[in-house]
Amino acid sequence: MAAAGLFGPVAGRLTDCFGARAVVICGSLISATGLMLTSIVPNLNLMLLTYGGIAGFGSSLIYISVFEIVPRYFIKHRSLATGLITMSTGASLVVMSPVCQALVDAFGWRGAFRGMSCLVSIIFFLAWSLDPNVANEEPEVTVKETQLSKPQQTCRILDFSMWENVTFVVLNITSFFVFIGHTIPSVHFGRYSEDLGVSKDLITWLYSCIGLASLLARSLGSKLSDIIGPHKVLLVFGTVDAVAVSVLLPLATNWTWLLCFSIVYGLADGLIAIGSVFSSLETLTQRQKAQGFGFFQSCVCVALLFGAPIGGLVADKTNSYPTAFLCAGGIEAVGVLILLLFICMRRVELSAQMKIQTDSENSSLTELLVIEKETVL
Repeated sequence: MAAAGLFGPVAGRLTDCFGARAVVICGSLISATGLMLTSIVPNLNLMLLTYGGIAGFGSSLIYISVFEIVPRYFIKHRSLATGLITMSTGASLVVMSPVCQALVDAFGWRGAFRGMSCLVSIIFFLAWSLDPNVANEEPEVTVKETQLSKPQQTCRILDFSMWENVTFVVLNITSFFVFIGHTIPSVHFGRYSEDLGVSKDLITWLYSCIGLASLLARSLGSKLSDIIGPHKVLLVFGTVDAVAVSVLLPLATNWTWLLCFSIVYGLADGLIAIGSVFSSLETLTQRQKAQGFGFFQSCVCVALLFGAPIGGLVADKTNSYPTAFLCAGGIEAVGVLILLLFICMRRVELSAQMKIQTDSENSSLTELLVIEKETVL
């Protein structure tokens, strides 16, 4: 999972250079090859290379390219289309978990990887339906822009222009802290439930509830983002998640309360995903979308990579999972607070600009009235 996100900027740049269809086609072949090679590796070190490296890189090419091309097909229902793409990541976990288990039971883990390789190969045929000539929202590049010197062209290859956007930087910092805290409960929730005496079958149901609640939230989150804005969705439900993780989960002492937490956590998971993705895409221009979204995914995946070890370290040092969950909620609260302060500062700045503009208009109107009066006299 982390590898798929860490390759995000590279996948975005390749999408800009060669188009989404070509990148998705190549990504499907690379991913299928990586899964097939994983089925024959003799040790874990090579598996990290074939599965984490090759298959992860192919998955990144597919994921980033789809987020770049699909929204361009829609104008009126663009947020819904993007929401459905976001929902597909959660739906795949719900669908593929029993499928993979069935493959393992029938053919062993090596046969399961070969089966997944065949499933990924289907994307190769679906990718040909993507139209590389789909309409672009931005105007065509002018002749002046095409007459770039070689140093300028090199800068375009290494495009970091989206990092000059303060809003994009703040969203990445916010998402980094939020997802570090958010991923800790999902990893340690099962062991915590076992310590409370909950059976493994019931723990499986709890994780299923989290997945289903997340799917429901992702399906409705696009409409909510249209109504109140994706920044507010991320802000509100990041706060809800921080409170649920740091307060509700440590107080849950039986299966019923754990079920309540699972539902709240799943809903927050889906809406945080929708809010963060929509906010990121909203701040980027069309030319920045592919690589900018790749950078955003890298930040999120680095957070996912470090979240679980941080939670485990705190739990080991304190010998207490509630303390680890309290720490997770605090980390999330830091990210939410950063976004809240930024929104407040922007509002103050916009209010000051509007006041200056209003004063300037009133001054111009006064001068006009004085001139008209002198003319009449």
